[in-house]
Amino acid sequence: MALAKTSSGAKIATILVLIPIGMLLWVAAPYVLPMWRWQNIEWSDEWNKIAKKSDIPLDKLRTEYRLQLRYAPRGGNKADPMPWQIVKSTPSFIDVFPDSEYDETGFLVRCSIISERDGTPPSSLWVGTAQDEKYFNITAWRFPPGTFGLGGGKRPVLVYKGGTLDPISIGEGGVLNEQVKGWENDDLWESRNDGFGQ
Repeated sequence: MALAKTSSGAKIATILVLIPIGMLLWVAAPYVLPMWRWQNIEWSDEWNKIAKKSDIPLDKLRTEYRLQLRYAPRGGNKADPMPWQIVKSTPSFIDVFPDSEYDETGFLVRCSIISERDGTPPSSLWVGTAQDEKYFNITAWRFPPGTFGLGGGKRPVLVYKGGTLDPISIGEGGVLNEQVKGWENDDLWESRNDGFGQ
């Protein structure tokens, strides 16, 4: 009888230890696992819903892009809801969508960007102060404007793979910074005006 009591006590003690450990693991999971993507896209079958709603074939929606981005917030001291711009995309947008009305090559496209791990944008703490320190490589899925309530309804939404936000070298960043000075910028398109001034 005493053995049975000890066994029950041990089970209760084990459960009491496992509960906080489980809670800690759940809180820590988004730092290492794509929790946001699993909960909001994979487990909810959101891929199919978005494909159907946007008339984008599922295989195209699931395309992984290797992108070059630049951090270029608008509005001075105001918090820009979309401070990132696409500089280059591999594959290019027109390669995936040949019927598109324009090619984004040589064209700065503002976008919303969130992490597959926790659904938040990259922190500006990762960005240097010099212009040539504001360029990054990233691997992401590209979703239509307005998906997940982002993009201002007019700009693409990127969900980037955790651990793929890599700063471009200062030398390459300097070259890119000179190149983009002559590029068209979708901030100047009335059709993409999101109400946030330059």
